[in-house]
Amino acid sequence: MQKSKLIQHLQLLNEAELKRLLTFLKSPIYNANPRIVDLYLLVRKWHPDYQHAKLQKEKIFQLLFPDRSYDHQKLLNLMSAFTALLRQYLQLLQLEKEEQTQDQLLLRALAERPSAYPVFTRETEHAHQTLDGLPYRNANFYYQKFQLNRLYFNHPETDQFNLSKAQYEEAMQQLDRSFLLDKLSFSCEVKAREKPLDEQYDIWLLPEIQAGIASYPVDNPMTGAYLAMLDLLESGDMAAYYQLKE
Repeated sequence: MQKSKLIQHLQLLNEAELKRLLTFLKSPIYNANPRIVDLYLLVRKWHPDYQHAKLQKEKIFQLLFPDRSYDHQKLLNLMSAFTALLRQYLQLLQLEKEEQTQDQLLLRALAERPSAYPVFTRETEHAHQTLDGLPYRNANFYYQKFQLNRLYFNHPETDQFNLSKAQYEEAMQQLDRSFLLDKLSFSCEVKAREKPLDEQYDIWLLPEIQAGIASYPVDNPMTGAYLAMLDLLESGDMAAYYQLKE
């Protein structure tokens, strides 16, 4: 049992997360099998190493089902169900850290309910205000803004023909800036490999971006930083280093 996927997932949890797991497993919203709670209580005492003779599958099964002979498949099914819940638990823990993702999921849920359109529009505006209050304008910022606009534009209750040209142009700029910053950022990562590893990368659209950036309406200092970094990586020139530092 020590090498099972169940144990591998349990080992990912710290003590605080392991303690909260019991509440999660007892919730009827997520788990309707009390045997999984019993299994958790049997194995958690050996966290985090889970190295003990009592964790042999036959012994665990006997404790869980004292009136039955060992059924390997039954235990595997229980362990698989527990592992699936652990994966869901990890997703929820991560979701707690990502407020923007929570907002997106709420908006999608509202968007699927036409009767919730007034609430949807209020929440969309609130999400825009939250993004606008952030101290940075990175690729994710622009992509989230674009996604909010697109979700609003495509809502069945939104009259697209009453939306202004400026709204669509703004959304297109958000998409462009998201792509531009992500492209430049990852290009820097790739270019940083070339000299140390003696590799050469042909990065699609990078020359066009570098050549056309002067004519594109970019008001984000990160763009200049990425371009200076690319210049430094390609030339190794001290002037490029000081430009990037500035």
